[in-house]
Amino acid sequence: MNRMITGMALTALLVLPISTLASPDGEMDPGKRMDHMQRELDLTDAQREQIEAIFKDHHEQMKKMREDTESRINDVLTEEQQAEFEGMREERRERFRDKLKEKREERKGKDRYDD
Repeated sequence: MNRMITGMALTALLVLPISTLASPDGEMDPGKRMDHMQRELDLTDAQREQIEAIFKDHHEQMKKMREDTESRINDVLTEEQQAEFEGMREERRERFRDKLKEKREERKGKDRYDD
């Protein structure tokens, strides 16, 4: 049972940072997310400021939650497991960076041929 809970927590740690930052158009840039919302919802300046503050607060809360979860998991793991866990997280980050780079390159290629 403890292994299952630990496994679920590890999976959440590897996935949460990505899913919490993604915007509706697939970009990670919060500014682009806000621009998208501005266009689609015709936000007033006051609404935009309020929503930006909400996103910022959410981001800070998620960061703290991830750090707390990481710390609690590391308290359970041996030093060897901690090193392996960090390696798993780094591999996941690298795969994510590669996918993001591919998406950006695809968009650049599409933009050149859209004329």
